[in-house]
Amino acid sequence: MAALDLYLTSRAPAGSARRLGALLGLPDAAGRSEVALANTVAQGLPIAAIDRLAEVLGRAAVIGPVIPETSYRRALKAGVPLSRDVSDRVYGLSRVVDAAARVYRADRERMGHFLSEPHPLLDGASPLALATASAAGADAVVALIESAEAGFPV
Repeated sequence: MAALDLYLTSRAPAGSARRLGALLGLPDAAGRSEVALANTVAQGLPIAAIDRLAEVLGRAAVIGPVIPETSYRRALKAGVPLSRDVSDRVYGLSRVVDAAARVYRADRERMGHFLSEPHPLLDGASPLALATASAAGADAVVALIESAEAGFPV
């Protein structure tokens, strides 16, 4: 079963640590608290979190924009956690994926179109480009999606 399908079956509230932990393939994701997730991100997410997002978004959307190919290969080979910076970016991107999956009811085609196309409310940037650039960019995309949920078109 795909990563997206697994975490969507979670009964946890959208955006919660349990849903995001499940999306990122973290151990014991069902029992994770917000604090436990914050500590895991600060200590470095496992390299498997990159693979889970790549399963949902496609490899090219994650490896390169979020983590350089050489860093990914090095971490994979050494079995070490991601750096704090990369972990923060992965966490922000997982929040965007979670929000988009909610709005588009896990319809990968519609999610992909929304995430990859330039958006006028994001100054012409694509949501994916903005979300992978910084935590603030991910926040802006999540805010846009939440506006759509409130009835404002995206």
